[in-house]
Amino acid sequence: MYNFFRVVERNVIGRVAPKRSLSAVLALVASSQLLACGAAMDPQSADGQSDEESIASASAALSTRPDASPFGCSGTQIAISPYYGDQYCGAFTGENGNMGCGDHSVYTWDRFTVYRVFDGAIDSGRIALTESHLGRYVSAANGGGGGLHADRRTVGTWEVFIPERLAGDQRFAFRTYKNYYFTAENGGSSAMNANRSRVGTWETFHVSCL
Repeated sequence: MYNFFRVVERNVIGRVAPKRSLSAVLALVASSQLLACGAAMDPQSADGQSDEESIASASAALSTRPDASPFGCSGTQIAISPYYGDQYCGAFTGENGNMGCGDHSVYTWDRFTVYRVFDGAIDSGRIALTESHLGRYVSAANGGGGGLHADRRTVGTWEVFIPERLAGDQRFAFRTYKNYYFTAENGGSSAMNANRSRVGTWETFHVSCL
């Protein structure tokens, strides 16, 4: 069986005036189209985050408070297991925080601190997660539809999730900003992604209070 985490633990435009010439109007339109094209390219900032993400992450409206009560826990930390089983999900420290499920014991990168996320003074009903080894936030690339990585230092829209309680003891699904769900590929012992549009067994996780 593929052991994903067999690594050694170490100590995370206003209106145009009627008299404006046609050439000026055309130049204005071309300029706006060029700007739109540049925005669509979403260039990377110096720290590797996209402009959209950097802006969202720096938003003063978002604040966090360590609290695992959304999962019925009295503390602040949890461990996550796939539906099928005896593995734990975490951030693979040797691969840039890529998320996966495969450890049979809870290591530091399998321990997550839960943060309730507030939009101003209002509880948004969302959470953020940091893995304990490097203290990085879990992020769904592009807000969902792709990979899942624990590699962000701040919280933006890509780093907030809605936990959905499912039938069964401590079973949850995790929904991203763009309404995709976390999934444990192959049901475990493999990579995690955030690219499913509905909840099945691979998108169901057991949450343990630590």
